[in-house]
Amino acid sequence: MRIHWNKVYRAFPELDRFDDRQCVDFIRFASEKFWVSRVFYTIVGVAFCITLLIALLVGENFLLRSVLFPNRAVQIRSNSFDVWHAMAVGVCVFATLLCGLYIRDRWLRWAVSTQIVAARCLNCQYSLLGLIVENGEVLCPECGHRTDLAAQGLKAEELLA
Repeated sequence: MRIHWNKVYRAFPELDRFDDRQCVDFIRFASEKFWVSRVFYTIVGVAFCITLLIALLVGENFLLRSVLFPNRAVQIRSNSFDVWHAMAVGVCVFATLLCGLYIRDRWLRWAVSTQIVAARCLNCQYSLLGLIVENGEVLCPECGHRTDLAAQGLKAEELLA
């Protein structure tokens, strides 16, 4: 899988032959199809990120107050305590946001790859993406097998036809 920063669909070679609009539609179809797991991942991800943020802030507080600035007198005399505290809180928030983005991207990769696997010929596993749909069926150019889209739980739009 190739890593791209702003176009996640470009990480999948199966989608390279399609333009950006079609790929965005494919991502949208995958997101809509697996909305239950998306809600679950969102709830679990938010709970995990809140827990992570609390743990990081407690650790940051312990580190600053116990190790770097061991007593209140040192904290008051130090000009850098507030700066260190603000930087540490910023790092904790940034790490939590990165974790949330990682969870979202992990789910998105799963949804897109599941959608790509579902759009394969049942006989030979040839990709049916971009092929012409006739009467709810797609003819595989590799083996000649007719795949019924409804039986696979697919719609014609999901094949980017």
